[in-house]
Amino acid sequence: KASSEEAEALKADLHREEQNASREEAALRKDLSDEKWSANQTAAHLKAKLSKERSDAEKAEQVLREKLDEESEGARNLTARLREAEDAAAKAEGEMKHDLRSAEERASDEEKKLEA
Repeated sequence: KASSEEAEALKADLHREEQNASREEAALRKDLSDEKWSANQTAAHLKAKLSKERSDAEKAEQVLREKLDEESEGARNLTARLREAEDAAAKAEGEMKHDLRSAEERASDEEKKLEA
């Protein structure tokens, strides 16, 4: 009779242990599920943040490229205007030298006439 009671007591203990183990397993599964959900939320947030940062960087790069293009165009225009100014200065210098030679020749001619 005593061993029968012991067997019943052991069965009851075993049943309690199984229930405790089952509850612990359920709690662990829920914790794991919560951790997975949290990790997925964090990953989604980071992906969205990365996507926005990438988009912002692409927009900034485009703005910089446009500014660079504008500055390059401005530099080309300034270079062309400088060449035109240099050409005009060279032409004016050539005309002034020609005018000076002509004036010197006329002065020389006048001098010869006065001497004669």
